[in-house]
Amino acid sequence: MFLFRLINSISLIWKLMTDKRVPFIIRMAIPLALIYVISPVDFLPDLIPFAGRIDDLVALAIGLMVLLKLAPKKVVNEHKETKKTVIDGKFREEDDKKSDKNPESK
Repeated sequence: MFLFRLINSISLIWKLMTDKRVPFIIRMAIPLALIYVISPVDFLPDLIPFAGRIDDLVALAIGLMVLLKLAPKKVVNEHKETKKTVIDGKFREEDDKKSDKNPESK
């Protein structure tokens, strides 16, 4: 289940980053966060064993939040919709009480 949600999230992020309806500055949030992670200049040096990676994770989280929260809701919802299989058919509901009261419906 987690892997399925992760793949869907990555797919949503990719679709939002390539969609021209999302403003350019919002689409640049993820690449800018990745540049910060790769760059040697950090708020907390990477030489500190645990704390050095926290600012990198925070930068990625902020980039993701900016993209997902500031992108137009209509575009996000459009890309979130899953393609569901539709099976054509007829649906009929029978109610015993209704058929007893109305003999013409038979």
